Amino acid sequence: MRLDHEELIDEARRRTSLSDLGDADSLTGLQVLVRSAEEVRPTFASRVSVRQLAMSILVNRLALVDAQRTSPDVFRGPLVPPLIVTGLPRTGTTFLHRILAADPAHYALPLWEAMRPIPAADRKDRRRLRVGLGLAVRKLMIRGLDRIHPISVDAPEEDLFTLGGTFQSWLFWQALPMYGYVDWYLRQDRAAKYQNYRAWLHVLQAAHPGRRLVLKAPEHIGGITELLHAVPEARLVQVHRDPVTAFASFISLISHTQGKVIGGTDTSRRDRTTLQLLAGEMERNLDARERLPDAIVDVYYDELVADPIAVARRIYHEHDVQQSDAAQAAIERFVRANPQGKHGVHRYGASDLAVGADEVSSRFAAYSQRFGFAGPRDTDQPQRPRAT
Repeated sequence: MRLDHEELIDEARRRTSLSDLGDADSLTGLQVLVRSAEEVRPTFASRVSVRQLAMSILVNRLALVDAQRTSPDVFRGPLVPPLIVTGLPRTGTTFLHRILAADPAHYALPLWEAMRPIPAADRKDRRRLRVGLGLAVRKLMIRGLDRIHPISVDAPEEDLFTLGGTFQSWLFWQALPMYGYVDWYLRQDRAAKYQNYRAWLHVLQAAHPGRRLVLKAPEHIGGITELLHAVPEARLVQVHRDPVTAFASFISLISHTQGKVIGGTDTSRRDRTTLQLLAGEMERNLDARERLPDAIVDVYYDELVADPIAVARRIYHEHDVQQSDAAQAAIERFVRANPQGKHGVHRYGASDLAVGADEVSSRFAAYSQRFGFAGPRDTDQPQRPRAT
């Protein structure tokens, strides 16, 4: 079974009985994705994994274009300003996202809805069941995943599938080491990607009226300018951590997510390509932040670990968001119920990298200088955040 982009499109159309995929130019990424996947000679399991991801994106895209045609009023007007968390992977973004999601006035997508935001119109809604079954299979393939990234069908999850509508997403790199895809991705303009993202936010806002969407994705770091242009209502939060520590943790994660579905991995090439991706995205982030100095609330990993309730309170204050007594109580309950290490200890270190810590530090030198990591690197133990 070889991957073929035309066959994937035909199958998605057959499954949904829909045909319009919108702007054909934004499907170029699907062709790059398929070509890059085949270049690494994937196993059968790898092809199945990539095929399922691509099919999910295509099915969702068909549903979105259909909704834009049949329900145009949904996509007009402003959004309740969403809270959007970003930062390098493995910086505490998931923990912070779930803290903010605890507020009953907020809504964060559970995994099943993140993967299938629009139910099929002509059949019983089985989204939760199907996503749950897929997750169970994934956890059998990737033992110990919850120690690194706790995931369940009903827990708040990243908005990777809504970000992937133009086939510009880190989602695919985390699934398979597609080197050509990363080279292509880093050269792309993100305007269409974030116009598509805004359309999804309208769909989700309509499904949960009156509640503030709370969203999270590390890959927003490279699209801050385009995100704020497409979604000027957005309230952004960026989490910071020593980049060597964050990078080592992310490599540990993708060694699990990639390593269980391919026959073998060139770890040196994988680590260097991951460094190319993250450092390239951070360069875009730093450039955007020079032009948008007051648009983002900055949070440090160590202060988040030390006092997450105070961090949440500061985010509400700096973004002028009302924090009710019910929100405060819900956040406190969540923090008490989710201490660090609840799902087991994630062990990793810079010594495990196929690239040296000095090389990682060099690629993130400007980021470290800007956010105060130019001195001794942090550990998992809390420390005082440095002034920016």
